[in-house]
Amino acid sequence: MGAARTFKWRFEALVEANISVGSELQFCARLDDRSELTTFYVAEGAEAWQEKNAGKDDDLCYAKTGKTLTAHFSEPAYSDAALQIIRGANLMPSPKATVLLVVHNLNAIERGEKRRALNTLRRDLNTRGVELIVLHHSKSASGCDIPEINFFDPELTRLSKDSENSLLAIDPSVLDYAQRMLYGFTFALNRRPKNWGDIEKQILDEGSKVSAAVKAVQPSLVLLWHQWNSLMILARAISDGLSIPSAIMHEGMLPGTMTIDEHGMMAESSALGALLLDDDDDNRNFLERADRVIAEIKGKKLDRKPFEGTPAGKDVIQNLKARGARTVFYAGINDWQSGNLPADHSRAKIHSPYFQDTDEGLKCLLDVAEESDFYVVYKPHPNLFPRTAVLKNPRLIYVREANATECIMQVDVMATILSSLAYISLAHGVPTVLMGRNTLSETGAAYELNSKEDLSGCLNAALKGADSEEKKICFRRHVAALLKSHLYPYGGKTDFAALSEKDSADRILQMIPNA
Repeated sequence: MGAARTFKWRFEALVEANISVGSELQFCARLDDRSELTTFYVAEGAEAWQEKNAGKDDDLCYAKTGKTLTAHFSEPAYSDAALQIIRGANLMPSPKATVLLVVHNLNAIERGEKRRALNTLRRDLNTRGVELIVLHHSKSASGCDIPEINFFDPELTRLSKDSENSLLAIDPSVLDYAQRMLYGFTFALNRRPKNWGDIEKQILDEGSKVSAAVKAVQPSLVLLWHQWNSLMILARAISDGLSIPSAIMHEGMLPGTMTIDEHGMMAESSALGALLLDDDDDNRNFLERADRVIAEIKGKKLDRKPFEGTPAGKDVIQNLKARGARTVFYAGINDWQSGNLPADHSRAKIHSPYFQDTDEGLKCLLDVAEESDFYVVYKPHPNLFPRTAVLKNPRLIYVREANATECIMQVDVMATILSSLAYISLAHGVPTVLMGRNTLSETGAAYELNSKEDLSGCLNAALKGADSEEKKICFRRHVAALLKSHLYPYGGKTDFAALSEKDSADRILQMIPNA
């Protein structure tokens, strides 16, 4: 898109015919859904067909050499189909490349930071000759200063009718994964689960609209905000089918940062186990930056998703500590959007090898709590409807409305399957047990399980503070590696001097073929 393409046709019969001076050659060409282009060439003499000549007619250039006619199109920057569905901010006139970002609900009140970050990203891309267009899954406009395609725009719905068959090219196992993900997440939100026919209908709608948008925009790169929901699963499969590179974007592991990763999130990320081990001058610089970032997270009590909460959780923990009780904070996860569900999917074990979901992890924690004499302070993921099946236990303190950081600062140990709160607890120097896998895995910064049976040993080692200084060193080296190679500025929570030379626009350009 926006680039020139060259086509060749052979006009054997026409060239071999007896062409007199002044004869007119007419040829037509059609590109995608554009109207037919017609151009003419008037022969000035018989020798004109044997020599290389060039002519120009609007955006079509052509040359004749012997029996071959070569046409060179300078295509318009945006197809007619794209112009029918793109709304909002004005498009760049002639970008050298276009990036399509698929994202949910940018218009939500609490997502002002994300909107500001994406506006900055678009401006930075524009200075490099690249346009960013948003495919926005919401019934409202995004509120960004970015050209956008609304998922529920009637024009996109109309275009999508021609793309319904495109889902036939997607691997059936991928479609099944998307369908099960949609069904499970609906259930997790405590909405009435749809019947399977409605699920299949919604998947068809999502897939055909993404396909129509991608074909209309013809992007050089597709970005997906988040990895584990039906829309992103389908968008990645469609991009792969069209040989368009794609990458996952999301808030980063540390507050005020963003990730852009071709591989994925959590345990599928290229940042998995990242460490800076060599103390050369360059790495020493990033290790010093890591010290500043860790200190800032601790000093300002930063969290990736801040929630003011109530002081009740903190007060309960302090009362327990006053009685000499030991406490473990358990951070629940959004299981259906963390890669560990559905549990029988081939990729689920990458993220949670030993526990199916948050509830199973909590039950096992409570068993160990009874054996080892500590209390579990449990905060479920804020986006999910609370379940009550395991809440009636004398060892359990349920703090749904509490501030997670305030609780972490009070407890003896923090445990989670894969929550990013593990980074917050380590920044505060709280021993952390990683019951599943995320980018902290294999760094040595957390206590990690090698089997389900290791939970008791890891918890007791953490409660004793075993190898705590070594783990702090590993965490520092991990944060330094993230700052050097994996994180980009996002929002205003951190000291951007620590990330000053990192540029998300440059990272995106690296992913665009021939950029």
